[in-house]
Amino acid sequence: MQYRTIPPWIWSAPIPIIALAGDWNLLWQASYRRQLQLFDLVFTDALGVEVMAREGIQHARAGILFGGERAFLEALPSAVARDIDILFVGNFHPAVQRERLPWLSRVAALGERWKVVLATNVHGDAYRQLLARTRIVFNRGIRGEWNLRVTETLAAGALLFQEADNREVPSYLQDRRECVYYTSDNLEALLQHYLDHEDERVTIADAGRRRAFEFAFGKFWHQHLGIIEQEWHAITARAAQRPTFSAADQLRMRAAQIFPATVQADPSLLRDLEAFLSEHSDHSALHNAHGYALAMSQPQQSSTAAAKSFPAFQKAWDADARNVLAGLNVVETLLDLGRRQEAIEQAQKSLAVLQELPEQ
Repeated sequence: MQYRTIPPWIWSAPIPIIALAGDWNLLWQASYRRQLQLFDLVFTDALGVEVMAREGIQHARAGILFGGERAFLEALPSAVARDIDILFVGNFHPAVQRERLPWLSRVAALGERWKVVLATNVHGDAYRQLLARTRIVFNRGIRGEWNLRVTETLAAGALLFQEADNREVPSYLQDRRECVYYTSDNLEALLQHYLDHEDERVTIADAGRRRAFEFAFGKFWHQHLGIIEQEWHAITARAAQRPTFSAADQLRMRAAQIFPATVQADPSLLRDLEAFLSEHSDHSALHNAHGYALAMSQPQQSSTAAAKSFPAFQKAWDADARNVLAGLNVVETLLDLGRRQEAIEQAQKSLAVLQELPEQ
């Protein structure tokens, strides 16, 4: 599901529909909160199962979604010098990885003695080459999950450093035998030890590399199939009673998907929104969704996107002056259009609505 748009016709399919719901912590409000109710079975990480159960989604099951990809498993480790002592590749954005940033600061501090590389937005061959040059890869799951870095590191022959309280990795990899688990108390000491004792590092890294093929996506998918077979009767029964949403709610779900999506598209969304709003001009939430869809139809957020989306956001606010999200969208588009004073006035109106809300 993550970062994709789900075509609306799929919900009428006369067969069970099963979701792989990764990165739920980032996509919950955007699309998952409503959509997960429509699936007949959901696979997510261990923490996600607990969170979804609290939200009334009882048909979520734990499964590892980020097994190794063929491009990493079939590529032999390059015969190059491992001149990078510690490597981390991943997201640095504080809104996404706030918990991980202090750990990266601790790793970076070791750069006075060792060659430490912290990188982001490195993919494909460039990323594989970094792994091939690395002795130790520092990894930390955002949800205590088995993420892509686990199998990628093992396959590259580097030593995996993983948080000790991870919910999934310790079920498969043994500490000090196929990887190293660290805590807040021993991170630096363990890194120093294995950088100073190359023979021990190589022994553990080689043991991990020999097991890498066990952790391919297809291997984990066979575990998922076992759960599907066990629960097939309940799954088909749920499919026969799949809940339905109103036309307005379906359009809201479709619009919510496009903002985080990186692949696929919903080519009829704009047309369907405009057709609905022509008959329901007072629907604030869908005017707001229409604004998002118009903005995302542009190559990038720009004055052009703002000019196209502003009228829709303004209609959303005019239809419901309690729709703070629409009010904030009006503020941002006004700023993009260079209308600063109007943006200030709209921001004051939106803040006034927030101040009237009861404390949570």
